[in-house]
Amino acid sequence: MPARGGQDVREIARRLGRPASTVSRELVRNGCAASARRPRAYRACARRRELCRRRGRLVDPALHDLVTSLVVGRRWPPEQVAGRIALERGAAAVSTSTIRRAIRRGELDIPELRRRRSGDRRGDIPAPYELAERPPEAAVCSVK
Repeated sequence: MPARGGQDVREIARRLGRPASTVSRELVRNGCAASARRPRAYRACARRRELCRRRGRLVDPALHDLVTSLVVGRRWPPEQVAGRIALERGAAAVSTSTIRRAIRRGELDIPELRRRRSGDRRGDIPAPYELAERPPEAAVCSVK
């Protein structure tokens, strides 16, 4: 079976150091005009990679909206939300860590639940006097 440029699949496989079945599979998957081969192959590969990954629980729009409404509307903590969803939906339950992770990443559109404070909130205690203002007797005193 001639491949690109009239070369045999086995010839291409031998030069690449790959099995002929691998080269044949890639030609079937990504075969097209030579000028568009790489971008199309890259897009197809990226699409296949996305499809084989595990989907997150909150990708389902109905579940996402339910979690958001319970956390924002009723101001429930993640434990209570997870318990309610487990009662109502059973198999489509969401764990508390999934809800907390979604809140932390900003995936639930809940801006008021993100941490606002940062840094040191303690006030400075002013010194009662400068070292230059010390009495002369203090300069002579030494601690042993």
